[in-house]
Order: sequence, then C-alpha cells, then structure tokens
Amino acid sequence: MAREKLKSLITSFTPEGDYLAILSPNGVVKVWNTSDGSLFADWKQSDGDSDVSFSYMACSFVGKKRRKESATFLLALGTNAGEILSINVLTGERTWKSTECHPGGIAGLFFANRGRSLYIVGSNGMTSEMNSETGERVREFKASKTVISSACSCGNYVILVLVHH
Repeated sequence: MAREKLKSLITSFTPEGDYLAILSPNGVVKVWNTSDGSLFADWKQSDGDSDVSFSYMACSFVGKKRRKESATFLLALGTNAGEILSINVLTGERTWKSTECHPGGIAGLFFANRGRSLYIVGSNGMTSEMNSETGERVREFKASKTVISSACSCGNYVILVLVHH
C-alpha cells in the first residue's frame, strides 16, 4: 500500500496572541479563544474555491475589539502562486481577493496597525502593505536583495524578521 503524503495544518495567532486560527487540509478554519479554549468562529472554504490550496495565513481583529456581533475578524489566506484571499470569519463573507500581489510566491503574511494593514512578504524580497479592509496596495518596498524563504512579525508592530539562504 502506498503511503499518502499528509497535508499540514496552517496556524496563525492574532497579533495580541488572544486567538488562534487553524486551517485544516479540508479547507475548514476554526478560530479558538486562547484564554479559555472556546471556539470563537469557524469558516469553510466554498466549493468554488475548493481547488485552491492555501499555504500562508494571518488573522486579526480590525480596530478595537467589540462584541462578536459587530466586530470584524479578518483572515488573510495566501497561496504559493502569490494570490491573497481576505475573509471576515464572523460573517463568512469574502472581503477581497488579489491575484497580483506577488507572482513569485509568498514567504509570509501578517497584520499590523490594529488589523488595518496587511503586510505580504514575497519570496522575491518585495514586501507590500495593503489596506486590510479594501485590498488596496498602500506601498511596496524591497525588504531583501535575495530570495526570502520565511518571514514573521513581532506582535502588533511593524518589525519584520526575514530568513533567506
């Protein structure tokens, strides 16, 4: 019997670390409250997007946290092809999709500025800041002259850690 290659879970904490989003290989995202372990929200990939394979994820509240009914909790999902999909997990609605972010691939995604900015780090060394609510590109800059294999941020600040070889 041939051994199947298992797909990995993709995880992301909010910048404050108070929520954890987990994307399973079947396209289901569950968001957990880290203080009490309760399920906060969930989202399932639509059948129309079921052939899309995500490789990066970031999550954040936008603005100040309020009641669950009036809050915006964005989930940004990225593909190896460089596409970004943004979803408000609390309503299940797609907020925007970008197919022109980083055609060379993505090395990392993270939110800053209380969720109002989404940073996309391209494997080609370019980094884009986008308005997280509209998907509009605010600015782009060269973060590295070499290929980036991984990127992360620290908390709710714009501190970027790049790894390349």
